[in-house]
Amino acid sequence: MGLLFPADVTVWSVKVDFDQSLNNFNVHNGINQGCSGGNCFYQGASHLSTQSSGTNLEMGFDIGFSGTAPTAITSLLINDQPGCGTCKMC
Repeated sequence: MGLLFPADVTVWSVKVDFDQSLNNFNVHNGINQGCSGGNCFYQGASHLSTQSSGTNLEMGFDIGFSGTAPTAITSLLINDQPGCGTCKMC
């Protein structure tokens, strides 16, 4: 998922919503992560903590969900501000 930072940050967290419940959620280089249904969250690892406004940071992730229909990201917030650079179907 591409994160487009709306402001300069020295620490950041992400809230990302999917259109269906997930069985698992793992963001590469993410810490303190989890989900409740399709509402997920994580923080950036310390080596990625400082980002400038306008930076587009690609974060790899793995998810698991039931069924065969693909899931989609419906909302993505960085520090409670919109920050979806390249929200993709999964």
